[in-house]
Amino acid sequence: MSKFFDETMESLLQAVEIAKTRAKKEEHNMNGYIMRAETYKILAERGQIPVEEADKMRAVYAFLGTIEKDQLYALFDSGAFNSIVKGYVKLALRETEAGEEMTEKVLDELRHLLDTTRAAEVESCV
Repeated sequence: MSKFFDETMESLLQAVEIAKTRAKKEEHNMNGYIMRAETYKILAERGQIPVEEADKMRAVYAFLGTIEKDQLYALFDSGAFNSIVKGYVKLALRETEAGEEMTEKVLDELRHLLDTTRAAEVESCV
């Protein structure tokens, strides 16, 4: 691995530990999303990432940390993530050398499932 990667990972791990310590002091019950939001705050405080970037990411993770499972499903069912999911599937098929015909069949079925099946039903398949 590169020195930059090693230093970045070390900084992230340190920030996570600081966030855990703060949570204990403040008696917060942090979930993973709230922890990640706090980590971005710490990285910005330390000057390791721009404040604007940290604020954007903190807002996303703070929001995710406060919503219920059914609200998360509603976000996914909105279709907002369909093109991202299709992109991941297409990349996976390309990496496994599935071939053009198989790729089209899978993507067609994925489009159908994204339009007709709720996220709550699909999660149980994993």
